[in-house]
Amino acid sequence: MWLKRYKEGFDRLAIVLFVAVAVCFGLIHLMVSETYIAPAPESAEGRALAAEVERKCSTEEGAVFVFLCREEVTARRRLTHYRDRLGSSQAGFLVLIAAAGLVSALGYRAYRWVRVGFTQK
Repeated sequence: MWLKRYKEGFDRLAIVLFVAVAVCFGLIHLMVSETYIAPAPESAEGRALAAEVERKCSTEEGAVFVFLCREEVTARRRLTHYRDRLGSSQAGFLVLIAAAGLVSALGYRAYRWVRVGFTQK
């Protein structure tokens, strides 16, 4: 019964958190000028990636989850690529300013909107 009463508030909270995460990814996308491109399979880096995938994903237990294992290996390389591109302190400062501006402009309105969702009957 209490879950039904607070459903609107939890729905609104989920919407606010989804938008916050989307804004963070959008800021990262704007700050990184070059996107990650998987290496060509015939290149040295591509062969090293294939060898790492083969080493980590060739177990009997992992046969069912080969796709997820492959994504885990490539996700680490993708994250390293974006970290290297965001390495400057200026980029971090811009993210901090943008986040502070967003929180100050929309934070209180979002808080009120979520609070009203929890207090409705």
